[in-house]
Parts: sequence; structure tokens; C-alpha cells
Amino acid sequence: MPWFSLFRDVPYPTLYPPRKTPVTADVLEAGLIFAMCIIAFSFVLIIPGVRGRERLFYTIRVIVGVFILGCILLVNFGQEWEVAEIHDVPTQYRAGLAEEIHADIGLKIGLRSINITLKTNPEYIEFNNGTVMERINYNERFHWDSLGFVQGRGGFGPFAGLFNREYRAAQLKGLPYPILWIAEYFTIDGEWIRWGRFYRQAGWYSHVMIWLAFPLWILSLILFKMVLLYGGLFSILTGLSLICANLIYACVRNPNELVIPFTDEKQLDTHFGWSFWLCLFNGLLTLVIGIVVIVMDLRFNDKVATFFNFDIAQELEEYYADPSEFKNIADRRSKFRTFTQRFTKKKYQAPHADENSNGTRSTIEILESGGFRNPQADNEQRLFRKRTMGQTRKDRPKPQPQPRHKPEQVLTDDGNDSDDEDPTEDYVNNPVAVRFETDKAGKTNMAFQ
Repeated sequence: MPWFSLFRDVPYPTLYPPRKTPVTADVLEAGLIFAMCIIAFSFVLIIPGVRGRERLFYTIRVIVGVFILGCILLVNFGQEWEVAEIHDVPTQYRAGLAEEIHADIGLKIGLRSINITLKTNPEYIEFNNGTVMERINYNERFHWDSLGFVQGRGGFGPFAGLFNREYRAAQLKGLPYPILWIAEYFTIDGEWIRWGRFYRQAGWYSHVMIWLAFPLWILSLILFKMVLLYGGLFSILTGLSLICANLIYACVRNPNELVIPFTDEKQLDTHFGWSFWLCLFNGLLTLVIGIVVIVMDLRFNDKVATFFNFDIAQELEEYYADPSEFKNIADRRSKFRTFTQRFTKKKYQAPHADENSNGTRSTIEILESGGFRNPQADNEQRLFRKRTMGQTRKDRPKPQPQPRHKPEQVLTDDGNDSDDEDPTEDYVNNPVAVRFETDKAGKTNMAFQ
């Protein structure tokens, strides 16, 4: 069977050489960008069903909301918080090869790891007079985010940190010298040469603040459809969390600047990358959005409610009335108070109990002063308490109960109530004085005058 024996070394099966492909992009970053684009595209499909100018407002809300959410995830897992790059630098390639190479070297530092790239142009280079051909296009990553970013023991043993263990594995694998030379700077931990420790701590605290901003922004998107003021406050908290992540990373990452020399003229000088600046821009953007929403909600509530398609009548169960309504309510209250005072003064009259006063008081004045009380009885009660002060309850004489003073009521009646629409009209036109008297037995009798 010639078809089955093609490209085979009988009696062994077909052997294909390994096909190594260089890393051209960060798969995690590309996946996050692709996921956010899918979410945004799903919401954009709804736009044709929205009418009027609400279509524009809806598009802006969707794009801004998804963009900020995607940026939060992207800067959290992004690898370009700090970068450095040099081109056409002469360096030794690896052990066993004496020739030097001229390569482009790059360093990318993230919150969880570092990336080191090594590439030549052309990629394939011959060594040892053409006996060895190598393809030089490397991209290696070393992590330190194991078990909550632990530092681990010193050295390269099984209890050391993840970064040191991966560095030892790279040495055994035989990676090129430039990659190992850069990674070695992050394994040293002593005598204030602790770039690995400081970058690990900065990555830990920064990624915690970014993860805090993620649920805060989701809550702000939800509250924008419920209470605009609370949505603006949570947007401000999101911006403050992202800005704090930038401040923490800039302050903690390294007290000594990381400079990795290769020649006298060329060295790796690190500077902030696009992940750092994107996080700062995202934080300022959410901060400004929160402030603008709060100011608009306090000053131009109807306009911002129109933008968010929000019903202001349901906000916090408040009712926004026209100023003329308050004026009408105040007028009605004033008329009702005037009528009540006039009616009570004409219907109920009570003589003042004080001997030095001959005037009368209305029912409202009597109730505000404590009700219908007899000042003479009150005076006797005070004298009784003064005489019996210091005596026991058994020795005290029992006070005689004093009847309370009943006010004289003025009633009116014309004798015919069948055709009266207002019963109070009869009492105003035909006054009849009624007096309540109490006899010795304590029985109250009503007498007309």
C-alpha cells in the first residue's frame, strides 16, 4: 500500500517536527476586547426600535457604559502598566554559541506578571558557520500572582515565590541570555534591590482597587435607572477607586528606578504604559460623569431625566408641584383658620376665672392655656401640698374635691331647624345663654338664661 507508506520510515509511524509559532498578541486582552464588542453590538441591534431623539441618548449611554466597563477589565489584566524597549542591541544569544546577535528587546510589566520579548531581523540566523540555524522570536512571561501574590521564601526552591520558580524552570529550559538577564532583576530581594517585591505589592493593591471599581460601576448603571443622584455618587466612587489604583501603583512600584543596561549606549529605561494612562483616563471620565449627573439632577432635573429616559415623578416617591399650587393651599388654610376662629368665638364664650380680669376667652385660648381649670381650686391644692409637706401619707388629711369651673356656652336657635342649610346660623342670630351648675351632691345641672 504505497499511500500508507508515504513519508514513513518503516516500520515506524510518521514523525512531524514541532511547529513553534511566536506569540503575536495577548490572548486575554484580545478576548476581553472581543467580549466587550459583542456586548456593545448586541445593544446596538436594539437602536432601530428606539424612536425619536431617544435613539441618540440610548446610543451614547450604551457606548459609554460598555466602554468604561471594558476599560476596567482591560487595565486590570493588561500587561502594559510599565514598558521599556530597545532596538538593534548587540548581545550574546545562548550557551554553546559564540556569535553575538543584534536584536530588539522589550519589557512589559503588568499587575500580575512581566513579559519579555526578543526578536531579530531576519528571524532565522545561522551559527557555527551555518551548522546551526535558530529562529529568534521569543515572548516569555513570568508570574508572581500565586496564592494571593505571596512573596515566598528566598532562593529558588519549592517554597520560593512563583516568579523565582518560573525563572529556575527557564534556566533549565535554556532560554536566551537576554531574557534571563532581565528576569534576574526581579528575583533579587535584599539590600534595597527589591524590584520584584515592590512591583508585586504595587500590583496587588492596584488590582484590588480596580476590582472594587468594577461592581461600583455596575451599581451606578443600575441606579441611573432608579435614582439619578445615587447613580452619580456611585460613578464618583468608581472614578476615585481607579485614580487610587494609579496613585498606589506610582508610589509603591519602586523607590529606585529600574534601569537594565546592555551596552554603554543602550539600556532599558521603564516608563508608564498605555494601561496606566487608560486607567487614569477611565477614572477621570467616571468622576466627571458622576459630578455632571449630580449637578444636572439638582439644577436641571427634567433635562437629565430626559437623557436617561427616567420618570422624575417616581424619584424617591416625591411630588413636584407648581408654585401656584402652594399659594392656593396657603390661601385655603388662611380662610379656614379665619372662619374657625370666628365660629368658635361666637359659639362658645367662657368667662375668665381670674378675679382681676373681666374679659372672656375663646375655646382655643382656654385649651392652649391648659383647658377649663378653676384657679381657686388650683390655689387651694397648692396650699394643701405646702401644709402637708413632710408628713406621711397616713397623717395627711384628705383634700376635699373641688368642682371644676364650667364655661358658659352661648347657644342660638330660631326655633325652626328643618330648612336650615347651616345649623350654626341659628346660634349666631338668636343667642341663648346656658350655664352649668353643680350642686352639693356633685350633680351637674344646666340652666338657661
